Amino acid sequence: MEKLTQIFKQINFKSTLILWGVVALAIFTLFLSAIFSYKNSKLLAQKALDDQAMMIAITLQGVMTYTTLDEINYNTFLNIILSQNWENLEFIMLYDEDGDIILHSNPELIGYKIDPEELIELKRHKLPYYRFYSDQEEPYKQIFLADFNFYTQKYNLYLRVGLNINTFSFIVKRAQFLFLLKMLACLGLLIAGLIGTKFLIRYERMELKMKQLESISTMSKILSHEIRNPLGSIKGFSQYLAEKITERDYKRYLGIIFNEALRIERLTDELIFYVNPVKIEPKQFDLRELVEEVWLSFKDKYPQVDVTFFIKGEDFSIITDPDKLKEIVVNLIQNAFDAVLETNQEKKKIKVEIEDKGEILRLGVIDNGIGMDEETLKKAFTPFFTTKTKGSGLGLAIVEKLCEAMKIKIKVQTKPGEGTAIWLEMPRFLS
Repeated sequence: MEKLTQIFKQINFKSTLILWGVVALAIFTLFLSAIFSYKNSKLLAQKALDDQAMMIAITLQGVMTYTTLDEINYNTFLNIILSQNWENLEFIMLYDEDGDIILHSNPELIGYKIDPEELIELKRHKLPYYRFYSDQEEPYKQIFLADFNFYTQKYNLYLRVGLNINTFSFIVKRAQFLFLLKMLACLGLLIAGLIGTKFLIRYERMELKMKQLESISTMSKILSHEIRNPLGSIKGFSQYLAEKITERDYKRYLGIIFNEALRIERLTDELIFYVNPVKIEPKQFDLRELVEEVWLSFKDKYPQVDVTFFIKGEDFSIITDPDKLKEIVVNLIQNAFDAVLETNQEKKKIKVEIEDKGEILRLGVIDNGIGMDEETLKKAFTPFFTTKTKGSGLGLAIVEKLCEAMKIKIKVQTKPGEGTAIWLEMPRFLS
C-alpha cells in the first residue's frame, strides 16, 4: 500500500483520479452485474422447478378429482404418471394427514409412513411448500421436493412431487462460470488500471524530462555563446602570463585560474552534449582493447588505488559506437576513483571486469568506496545531482542517456560504506 501511495505521488493527481474513477466505476458495475446475474439465475432455475412441480400437481388434480382411491390402484396411478412423460421427475406420491403413503411411483414404498418430525415441519408451512432434499441412499444426490394439498371426492390428501435437479444444477454452474468470468474481468480492469498508472508515471517523467532538457538547452545556448569567448580569453591570458612571470606563487595562482577555466569549459561541453540528440555511429571493434586503454590511463594517474582488470571469455568483438562507449566507461571509472578517494580505507580498490555472455557482453566497474544510500541512488542519474564538492552532476545523467541510445542495460548494486558495483549489459550487435 505504501509503495502504491508513492507511485501516485509521482504523477498528476487529476489524471490519476480520472483514471481510477473510471476503473473503479467499471469494476463496481461489473461486480454488481455478476452478483445480480448469479442470484437471478438461481432464482430463475428454482422458479422453473416450482412451475414444473405445480404443473404436475395441477395435471394430477385434474385427472383424479372425480375419482376415489378405491378406484385407483398402483397400475392406474403409474399409467397416469407415464402418460404425461414429465421431464426430470424422480417420484410422485400421495399421503394422508397421518403421513401414511397411500400411492407412490415406487410400489415398494406404499404403506410406509413419512418421518413424524418431517410431517410436523410440513404442517407448520402453508402448502405448496418447496425445498431441496438430500437422498439418504445417495448423499451427494439432491432432489427438489414440492408438497401440495390434494383433494378427492372423499378425502383431503397431500401430494409430493420429487424432481431431479440436473437442469437446475446446470443453470447454476453456468451462472457460477459467468460469475467467475466477470470476476476475472474485474481483475483485468484492476491490472489495466495499474498499467495505466505506470504509463502515466512514464509519461509524466518524460514530460518533466523534456521540460528539464528545454531549460538546460536554453542555458547551454547562453553558456555556449556568452561564456565560451570569455573563457578562451581567460585561458589564453593565464597561459601567456604564466610564461612571462617568473615568481612561483603567481604561477601557481595562474595555474589555478587556468584549471578552473578548463573546468567551466568541460561543464559547458557536458551541458551541450546532454541537451543535444545522441547520434550513434556503429563500428566493429574489440571491447577488451577499448576498456584496457581507459583502464591504463587511470591506473598510472592514481597510484594509491589498486586497479585490476579481469577478463572472462575470449570473443569481445562488438558493433556499437566506440566513442560513446568510451565516454561511458571513462565516466564510470572516474566516479569509482572519486568514491574510493573519499574513503578512509587503507586499501582502496577498483575492479574493472568484462565478460563474454554470448549475444551479450557484460562490463562491470566495482569499487570499495563510500557507496550510496537508497535516497542517493534514486537521484544518482538525475541531472545536476551530485555529492561531490566540484562535480557537475551530469556524469551519470550522460551515461544513462548514452546507454538508452545504445540499448545498454544499467544495473547498480551499492551499500553505504562498502562500495558500489555498476554493471552494463550491452548487445553484441547494435541494430
